[in-house]
Amino acid sequence: MKKMLKLLCVAAVAFVLGGCNPISKIKLHGVTNVSLPASSTSVLGSDLGEALTTLLSQTETRTVVLSVDAENELGLNVRAVDAKFTLSDGKKVYATAMLAEPVMLRHKTRSTVQVPMNVEIEGGMLSMLALARKVIQSPESLTVQGEVVGKCMGVKKKKTLAPQPLSKFMSNFAKK
Repeated sequence: MKKMLKLLCVAAVAFVLGGCNPISKIKLHGVTNVSLPASSTSVLGSDLGEALTTLLSQTETRTVVLSVDAENELGLNVRAVDAKFTLSDGKKVYATAMLAEPVMLRHKTRSTVQVPMNVEIEGGMLSMLALARKVIQSPESLTVQGEVVGKCMGVKKKKTLAPQPLSKFMSNFAKK
């Protein structure tokens, strides 16, 4: 009887831990828009200088809202509870973006999800100008890397984005 109880406990734990295991069933099809909070004005496709000026003019927290075309093929709702991305040139980190609040991706759906990200610019105005120059002149020298922590059925899973050139990241994620 004890062996049967142990077997059932192990099976229950495996079922719960495996509940949102197939991370490949969560798909990000692209960032369709980047805007500022309380504004539908897109930063994508706009003048870079204007977008940077608007972002820098926010005094408290610099926040952008990403409209992400995402798909959840799992039969469970998944929440992104934490995310952090960095933009660097290999020597220096220029910016860090962190998830401002948890985001829910409903089960068995494909939809555009609004993802608020708090952006911290490292090093103040001079660093921001250097970043703007690098973005314009040599975006291939900048890399993006990060991680997202998702949660379903009380279990957290982490997905890591390996460092990749900004130009590749934008071509993969800013297609629309």
